[in-house]
Amino acid sequence: MCSPDATRSFVWNLARVVEAHAENIAIETAQGTVLTYAQLWRRALELRAHMEQHSVTPGSTVAILLPRSPDFVAGIIAVWLCEAVALPLDVHTPALRLQQMMQEAAPVFVLHEKDPVIAAPIRETIPPTSLNAPAYLIYTSGSTGQPKGVLVSHAGLTNVLAAQIELFQIIPQSRCLWMHGTSFDASLSDIGTALLAGAALCFDQQKPHDLTSIQRMRITHVDLPPALLPYLDDNAVLQTIIIGGEVCAASVIRKWASRTRLINVYGPTEATICTSMIVCDAHWDRPWIGHPIPGIAYTVCDDSGRELPSGTPGELRISGAPVALGYPWLPEFSAHRFVDGGKAYRTGDLVVRHDNGGYEFLGRVDRQFKLNGRLICPEEVERVLLETGRVRRAHVLPWSRGPRMLLAACVESTEDTATLRALLEPTLPGWMIPSAWLVTDSMPSLANGKPDAAAIQSALFETTGPKAATAFSSDEELVRQLFAQSLQLAEIGLHEDFFTDLGGDSLAVVSLMALAAERGVPLPADAIHRGRSVAGVTRLIHENATEAMSREALQGRFRVDLAFQSAAASPPQCILIIGATGFLGTALLPRLSGRVLAMSRGGTLRGDVRLERFGWDEAQWQQRASEVDTVIHLAADVRLFAPYAELEPTQVTGTLNVLRFCATGRAKTLHYASTLSVFVDADPPESCCREDDLRRDITQVHGGYAQTKWVAEQLVLQARDRGLRTAVHRLGLLSLNTETGRGPALDWLTLALPGLVHLPANAMQECDLTPVDYAARVMAHLIHRNAEGIFHIASPKPVTQAEFAALHTSQPSNAVSTLAGHSSHRSLNLFKSTGVRFDMRNTTQAIVGSGIEFPNITTDYLRRCLRHAELFATP
Repeated sequence: MCSPDATRSFVWNLARVVEAHAENIAIETAQGTVLTYAQLWRRALELRAHMEQHSVTPGSTVAILLPRSPDFVAGIIAVWLCEAVALPLDVHTPALRLQQMMQEAAPVFVLHEKDPVIAAPIRETIPPTSLNAPAYLIYTSGSTGQPKGVLVSHAGLTNVLAAQIELFQIIPQSRCLWMHGTSFDASLSDIGTALLAGAALCFDQQKPHDLTSIQRMRITHVDLPPALLPYLDDNAVLQTIIIGGEVCAASVIRKWASRTRLINVYGPTEATICTSMIVCDAHWDRPWIGHPIPGIAYTVCDDSGRELPSGTPGELRISGAPVALGYPWLPEFSAHRFVDGGKAYRTGDLVVRHDNGGYEFLGRVDRQFKLNGRLICPEEVERVLLETGRVRRAHVLPWSRGPRMLLAACVESTEDTATLRALLEPTLPGWMIPSAWLVTDSMPSLANGKPDAAAIQSALFETTGPKAATAFSSDEELVRQLFAQSLQLAEIGLHEDFFTDLGGDSLAVVSLMALAAERGVPLPADAIHRGRSVAGVTRLIHENATEAMSREALQGRFRVDLAFQSAAASPPQCILIIGATGFLGTALLPRLSGRVLAMSRGGTLRGDVRLERFGWDEAQWQQRASEVDTVIHLAADVRLFAPYAELEPTQVTGTLNVLRFCATGRAKTLHYASTLSVFVDADPPESCCREDDLRRDITQVHGGYAQTKWVAEQLVLQARDRGLRTAVHRLGLLSLNTETGRGPALDWLTLALPGLVHLPANAMQECDLTPVDYAARVMAHLIHRNAEGIFHIASPKPVTQAEFAALHTSQPSNAVSTLAGHSSHRSLNLFKSTGVRFDMRNTTQAIVGSGIEFPNITTDYLRRCLRHAELFATP
């Protein structure tokens, strides 16, 4: 076992390991990358030289803005070789928060993926780093109401790593899995304990939380978020499991402690990652945090700082060399938390010391709390409210409505709750926006002027919820029961909003859909977001009660009686793109060459497909019809739960108007954006949907969206039979743009994804995700080749529910477990999770030699989709 010298720096200790184990594996990724210690050290030296060329000097700050990768590890080492301060960041940090951190920390250099590393002479020298010098800067949210930077010295780092390596029993033959996020200080423990022990640091760059990595990569040691421990394979062969950061169920700890070495670690960021540890046993009965590690002392104090005797609960104070250097940009708050001349840290944690010398964690002294597994800092929400300028006072708190815990806010303001929510949405994620509101002229207050939480709770109870008993119709009663079950609430008012009044989130939406499926009620996410209340959802169900329409009924709704000129198979000279400002249009428009007229209802070239001549006068209509030789029809109404009658003006009448334009003036080619739902939402179902299938054999089509798109496609195909040169592009579920990060506004995936990630891996079948930029590249290629025919544009490799589930690390809710087994229900369809295979031979053949390839749907991409959905699906 390598034993680090806690009196020397990290890089000094690592240099000893490299000398002793140069050819041992230092890093191994699930994607096949392997670096020996000699190679990792060489890469770190190269990065040091690169940083020094960019004016990195001792004491300066270097931001590491890289995904989990070998270069992230080498970059941290390189920073310390420069005697600089490392600022590890998460590439997925929201832009506004990242900007705030960067402005505050003012790094002299940022190491990122697009940074070309220029070859420079390297130096082998090890710097004489002072243990009192700062090693890294970590940002953590807290009760100051804003992210706060914590500056930590080298003294604490090697001290904790040495203690952990010894207790974790890591040796050079060990294989340690790195799962924690790059901006989380526990990552430095994962990295440091493996490297300073001469062991192999293993990780999956695409699926960092995939527990199957443990067996695939032959892991011996893993540091797990406690929420993942219940999902660990019972057959996993591990020497040591480390948990920490939050309380884990005692029964789960006892289970694993009886079969392997399980260690619970405790420690705040402000005291260098970890300050105490304990080996759990089969008799675990409470949240023990163990004994302080060497160099650390614990004191349990009252509010005045006086030490309390064993058995008396109090606030834990930590002292010793690992105590951080403070919050550099919050001097007053730093002085409040770092006491005794900066030698001790007030944790805000409530603990009790037992007679055996062990410490038990009891909770928080301050106001932070967890809601649905997420840490909420009320002060941060209050700060944002006050910064709007529309709120005089604000108090944010947890509030129980029945068994359901909601985030509530009491504000002094003249604005209504809808306005207040809208003011928060650009800055806060959806889960930090209060569901329950008490808007008042004067906040209930105590004698000392502080908010009276008890009075606020009481006022919330009186002003929130059903105001009086309401008579429900039989259908409304069914929907009320579904609402009540999904939200775990006994009382639901007829007009209470599922989201803003009842605290429904995306998980509750998926739960409601599953429960409705059990009762035979077609209820997609779109209907819940549109209806919102018992009354509204019941009305939508009534409107859509005749969900299926027969082929005969649909055929009676269209006929093309137009004459078309035959267009030449030549590249387009003048293009009219209809629906240019939509999700697909904005991705396609920049890829079109030549003269392009971009029509939309609110753009420079105004037009509306629903209107005769698009709303143009006769002269404009004739002039443009004489100039345009290619029409791209993208306009669509994508309200998935709307009935046929509501969608017909855009989908059907609009397509007829487009065909009339194609029949006017010069000969034209029409490129029509259709949908693969003409297959999946139609009967009889097919296991393989061919491109040459005209879908004229159907018996019925389900849902207004698929019905109108099927009719529109049949109109286009009739026009083709009458001489119009056409290309029909049947698109899958268009998803986030891999280039720009832009996603769809309120499609099925956006509405449901934040809930889907909570479901078990077997809850749904696979589904298609087609990045919109890929679809746009394929369409642009086909348009410029003036191709004709039918082309399926979708993912060649569907995404599985297991991949969605891997994005979330906490235990799936029982409320949504019923979704498994109902994945074939149409309202749970994701374009579509039905096991249908789509033939794409025409498309594949057409793009041969074009250089167009389908982008990899990685965990990082799915996570970006999830972040987008969490932002835009917020009610």
